[in-house]
Amino acid sequence: MTPKICIIILNWNRRDDTLECLKSVYALDYRNFEVILVDNGSTDDSVSAIRLLFPQAILIKNRENLGYTGGNNVGMRYALEQGADYFWLLNNDTVVRPDTLSRLVEAGEKEQAVGLLSPSIYYYDEPDNVQFIGAYVDTDNLAVIPVTSAEQLEEVRRAKNLVLYGTAVLIKRAVIEAIGVLPEEYFAYHEDCHFSLKALEHNFETAVVLDAPILHKESRTTAKLSPVQVFLRCRNIYFLCSDNCHGFRRNIQLASRYISNMLSYAGYLFDEGKEESSNACITGVWSALTGKGGGFNPNGGAPLWFKAPFKMCMLWHPGFWTNVFRGNMSAVLHQLLVRVHVRQPG
Repeated sequence: MTPKICIIILNWNRRDDTLECLKSVYALDYRNFEVILVDNGSTDDSVSAIRLLFPQAILIKNRENLGYTGGNNVGMRYALEQGADYFWLLNNDTVVRPDTLSRLVEAGEKEQAVGLLSPSIYYYDEPDNVQFIGAYVDTDNLAVIPVTSAEQLEEVRRAKNLVLYGTAVLIKRAVIEAIGVLPEEYFAYHEDCHFSLKALEHNFETAVVLDAPILHKESRTTAKLSPVQVFLRCRNIYFLCSDNCHGFRRNIQLASRYISNMLSYAGYLFDEGKEESSNACITGVWSALTGKGGGFNPNGGAPLWFKAPFKMCMLWHPGFWTNVFRGNMSAVLHQLLVRVHVRQPG
């Protein structure tokens, strides 16, 4: 008997994208699946349109936006009760090929040690260009580094460092039973990398199935460099790295490097005329260092005693302060000597 797949699709005010995704899903050649459509408190007419055009989908309505993590967790908990063997978390801004799921399940059944699988992801508007075939986390530099070739993919996988994006990740039931669902404090962004690392720690392998492609409309729910995206990415990269960084000294070094990186990034956003996003970056730093999870509150923010000196460092010779926090004292000394003018006696 073929494994039962629950396809969990999260919708939030993206009717047309969701309908296109569902149309491609119901054209899959894999038959033993059901769709769980979780609506995250949409205020448009997407729910009524979904009910009209795809009545066979199981529809769960949340009263509010629970984010990527909370919304998908609602779907996964329901799928657990339905006896799902696999959970396919599928972004509503994707389009799948008829054989995508079949190829993913075939790979999962063939490799019993694999717990998480991802298709190869291509840009929707540029279907010949790869967007994602895996990544790995560099905790020293607070970065998620994309894999760029099949050869590198194999190297990273052998090193057990391969993390998968939540765009279309297929999860075996055993993984959920072992490590639980997604970390809800992340709300959105980088929770997929954390989940991958946690699975790897529990001796599950991760894999990308290169011959199972999908198309992805990048950043439809949160626009690139919008305040909400900047806040979540800036906060969660620290959550991700600190959650997977061990030792007091390493955590102190991590915090220093993080502050230096964020000073540079906030300054870049300000110089680009994105003052709201620059402020969101500062709020993200405050939330990261204080461990405050959840979604972005545009009316919230860092306290003035934190925000004012951060902005001062960001605007007044940011390169100097970046080197201070990185501990690059030779560069700091050089910059001080350049700026200090000693009056010579006449």
